[in-house]
Amino acid sequence: MVNFTISVLLRRIVKILSRILLALLLLLITVWILIQFTPVQNWLVKQTARKLSRELNTEVRVKHVDFSLFNKMLLEGVLVKDRQKDTLLYAGRLGVAITDWFFLKDKAEISYLSLEQTQVYLHRKDSVWNYQFLIDYFSSPSSGSSKKKGLELTLKKLTLQQIQFIRKDEWRGVTEQGNIGYLNAELEKMDLSNKEIRIKQLLLEDPFFAISNYPGLRPPRKPSPDVHQANDTVEQWNPEKWKFFASDIQLKNGEFRNDVQTEREAFTYFDGAHLRFYGINGGFKNVALQGDSLHADLQLKTKESSGFTVNNMQAHLLFHPTGMEFTDMLIETPFSRLGNSFAMRYNHLIMIWHRSSPM
Repeated sequence: MVNFTISVLLRRIVKILSRILLALLLLLITVWILIQFTPVQNWLVKQTARKLSRELNTEVRVKHVDFSLFNKMLLEGVLVKDRQKDTLLYAGRLGVAITDWFFLKDKAEISYLSLEQTQVYLHRKDSVWNYQFLIDYFSSPSSGSSKKKGLELTLKKLTLQQIQFIRKDEWRGVTEQGNIGYLNAELEKMDLSNKEIRIKQLLLEDPFFAISNYPGLRPPRKPSPDVHQANDTVEQWNPEKWKFFASDIQLKNGEFRNDVQTEREAFTYFDGAHLRFYGINGGFKNVALQGDSLHADLQLKTKESSGFTVNNMQAHLLFHPTGMEFTDMLIETPFSRLGNSFAMRYNHLIMIWHRSSPM
């Protein structure tokens, strides 16, 4: 009789557990199915955006999201404002294709990353940039002495369209603007842990870069009694020691502007304070950034707003914080031909753009 009672009890326990497991399985399947629907995805993402808005004390908004668990994602209308309620970032469309179930793996490959109709606006009037609150928020202190190794990511293809970047530094008196019409890059290697990027081929169409210099808000610094800089004060471009290599970079219809604030209007002839080179076409091969030195074999042609025309310029370029060197150089204009080599030396690169005032 006792054995019969125990047997009945065990069967009931097994039956109850099986029903619980079935209910949990049905719940998981239901959640899985619901997450596949775009309206549910958008609801979840918008709830996350609202939470971030409250915690960051600014506006974070996502217009639309569509992702396939767990290897594809599409984001549209991503907006992040700064603490002054000005737009810090707007991304019109971001698409990602990544390794299936990447969050369960140590390594993942982003086979395709695209970004379209995007604006980034960085600004400061004092020593603090408008994005500092984001750095403070996402830079949480380590909770323990041992750190878990993060996910290793590699990227194979990158596409950018209609990108605008503005960096307005009123503290120093420098505004930089960069636009990209179209960029397509085929990557050979992207090793973030070892800080190394290798690009097979990169096509850049309609790029625009402008530098504008004007009196800044920062109080003047006392001039140094030393005429020459000590070696340990030379500007560093690459303090994190990233390594960058590119076999072939093609440039189509580029433009470069450099303006220094002057009381006069720009001269109609060549004016070093108001430069505008346009129709920049050509390319760079064997590009290598190692330490603070950039090497490349270049071949370009361009025109300047004054009418000055460069039909062909080719050279091996060495570019570093205290100099720019061109060897095996050939520059051809409609009326001249210049060869051999050329070098410029300086204490700070900023002196090329803004000789009239110190940093």
